[in-house]
Amino acid sequence: NLSYAAGWFRLWQDNLVLPAAGPVRNDVLEQAFDGHRFEVGGDITRPLGAGAVKLVLLATRTERDRSELALNQSGGAVLGGFSQAQDMTEAESLARLVWTRPSTDGWTLELGGELVLNRLDSAVELAEIDGDGNRVPVDLPLANAVVREVRAEPFVNLGRVLGSGLRLDLGLTFERSRLTVSGDATAERTLSYLKPKASMDWRQGKWQLQGSVQRTVNQLNFGDFISLAELSNDRVNGGNADLVPQTAWEFLLSAQSQLLGSGVLRAELGVNLVQKVQDRIPVEDGLDAPGNLGSGRVYIARLNADVPLDRLGLKGARATAKLSIYD
Repeated sequence: NLSYAAGWFRLWQDNLVLPAAGPVRNDVLEQAFDGHRFEVGGDITRPLGAGAVKLVLLATRTERDRSELALNQSGGAVLGGFSQAQDMTEAESLARLVWTRPSTDGWTLELGGELVLNRLDSAVELAEIDGDGNRVPVDLPLANAVVREVRAEPFVNLGRVLGSGLRLDLGLTFERSRLTVSGDATAERTLSYLKPKASMDWRQGKWQLQGSVQRTVNQLNFGDFISLAELSNDRVNGGNADLVPQTAWEFLLSAQSQLLGSGVLRAELGVNLVQKVQDRIPVEDGLDAPGNLGSGRVYIARLNADVPLDRLGLKGARATAKLSIYD
């Protein structure tokens, strides 16, 4: 598989500003974003032993250029403003090897592993523009940085039919990653996580019940390591070189039933026990940035309905309703 995508965005705004005190202004905002994305990948499957082995390779390269200018003007004279330029490249390379064996003794088996290499290079130049049009550089923490990650994930998944309509699925993944940050700040750490999961399914007639538990680890957004200004909002977001992933134990119960022939009614109740909650925290220079808090809980209730309306005389029509509650 081979794909290439290019995108661009241009914005020019001239806003009339009527301050409570001071002269009337015309504030100008210019933004220009350009991006290119190239992806190549493929897979091959071959028989091996009692099962089959599959190799998946994927490489993605992304380049983004960002240019912004915000000016405060009055009567044709420039009162001040800011300019910003960002040059960012991202690279991801993935190799995944999986061996699967169909059920021969009651158990289905899947063994495999995944190796991922990630890298982000970002350079940001922020400047303040004075009334004479001079540009004075503004120092941002983590404006220029390189973030690298090497992640390995071996895993095993098992499944078995226990009886009439009853199935058990088990899985275990071990994630280990090496994360380094260099440039305006330096940091390095090795992170290891054990991620078990289990689910039980029961099907009988029109009903399907399922209970599951799993430990999850959020994937980091490398952009959270970089400082960047939002000129359209007059705000600066800091970067955090010490950010670590949020983890959680997720418990979910669900019930599903057929409704009015081809309709479906599904209800879910769940709770997530979260560690190292990822939010925003204060950092140096009075900025805030993505960071980790303490522990937290998320309570979930969802109800989904998809109902045919043939019995109401609306042939071929369907009605859907969704209700979600998150606390």
